[in-house]
Amino acid sequence: MKKLHVIKVREIYAEDLLDGGKTFEIRKNDRNYQVGDKIMFRVIDSKTQERMQHPLNKRLFDITYVLEDVPGLHKGYAILGIRQCAD
Repeated sequence: MKKLHVIKVREIYAEDLLDGGKTFEIRKNDRNYQVGDKIMFRVIDSKTQERMQHPLNKRLFDITYVLEDVPGLHKGYAILGIRQCAD
């Protein structure tokens, strides 16, 4: 069954995610991310770590690829290929 993951992202990355320039996430895979799952980001202030209002907060992303267990990637982490869902 596909899941919706609501995860925090620092504001310095929010615009790149929103405009499609950032098409990946590196995350601890403590949620068992799977291709086809969805991500909804919650933008937080980079300094205070407090939640911010931002257009990215209302967007959904598909996980299109999950890369794990490769040299140079810490054990338990994954690189997620992501794509913004169509409006």
